[in-house]
Amino acid sequence: MLETLYEPDFLSPHQVEVFIDGHNQFCKLFVEEFLETDKPVHIDQFQTSGFWHKHDEELQRKLGVYEVDKVHVEYQIDEGGLDKGWGMPDGKPEFVDFLNRIKPQFDVEDFHHYVLATMNSGMNGVMCKDYGKFYWTAFYDINYNFECHCDGRDIKDKRGPRPDNWNDLSYDDWHQEEDFEFTRQGLVSLDVDEQHDGTVIFNQSFPYSMYVDFSKLPHEFPILKDSKNKIKFAKGDTIERFGAKIEQFTYKPFDEDEYDEIMENCVDESIWPIEAGYGLSLDKVCLLGTPGTMYSWDCKKFHKTRPFVPTTNDRRRLTLAWHCGRHT
Repeated sequence: MLETLYEPDFLSPHQVEVFIDGHNQFCKLFVEEFLETDKPVHIDQFQTSGFWHKHDEELQRKLGVYEVDKVHVEYQIDEGGLDKGWGMPDGKPEFVDFLNRIKPQFDVEDFHHYVLATMNSGMNGVMCKDYGKFYWTAFYDINYNFECHCDGRDIKDKRGPRPDNWNDLSYDDWHQEEDFEFTRQGLVSLDVDEQHDGTVIFNQSFPYSMYVDFSKLPHEFPILKDSKNKIKFAKGDTIERFGAKIEQFTYKPFDEDEYDEIMENCVDESIWPIEAGYGLSLDKVCLLGTPGTMYSWDCKKFHKTRPFVPTTNDRRRLTLAWHCGRHT
């Protein structure tokens, strides 16, 4: 496993300002000229770098490539009730036309290359040589608690139903990535309301993208609900799947002192009860800290949002999330 790293001054104040200004300018244009709404909009993700859509026939990791039809945005419109309208315009002709139309005001492709060049320069000069190259970056302003998971290789059809017997799946039923090595991922703090927010990194790892909570049945996961059941380690499951197993699994309840460290700034333990950490142990609690702070961990390690109590007002949590890797 690669070491979990923490660098408080990874980006300069000027670089932070450019990243924030670019994100905000895009969001303003997106709301005013694409959505054409005066209702409150929260943009959870703005991603420029070679994402693939779930309906693509072939999954390809492309280091640093900009493709206008793969620009990814997730947003919520406050419709005035308890539920918020959610949208993702990726690849739609009207969204691609919008991205091309706004070039005189904001060139998304130029911004994409600036972000990647800045990040690659920083990784080469400050932290480590073991990362390969950035293939994915995304501006995240996710104001809800996310579930414990690891990132990396994707299986085929992760949204499909769970089989009656995992051993009935053949290698070809789930394997789809042969030539890409996943290395590091991380976050850079840009504009956050609470510097004690952050990410909890665990010692346990798995080579495929998975979620874990052995205290709940698959449909009981609080955010995912009944989606992506094929990639959940849940109540009643073993730790083996897809020809691998969870490494360093403890088979023990989560340590109370480690739990207290994680939950220090969260008064509502129901958001992540200690039972949800069964089999896990704490590596580090990485705080968002001041703007420009960056932390990084091995892509195969399980991690989650440091639990916090959502508020009625928007909780600003703007960060740059990223993954690195190399073609083999």
